[in-house]
Amino acid sequence: MYDDTTVTDVAKATIDHMVSLAEAQRSGADTWTADQRKALEKSAPSSMRDTCTN
Repeated sequence: MYDDTTVTDVAKATIDHMVSLAEAQRSGADTWTADQRKALEKSAPSSMRDTCTN
């Protein structure tokens, strides 16, 4: 989950791959249930939510 934390020492960073919601749609999320898509949308940072298609 995106937590808006700033890390200045890369050795202390845990980086998770983030996929835009639009890319998730193109990559198969369009076949997910509405609940699955909503869970993905809620886990995304607000700056990425405008690309979501429900």
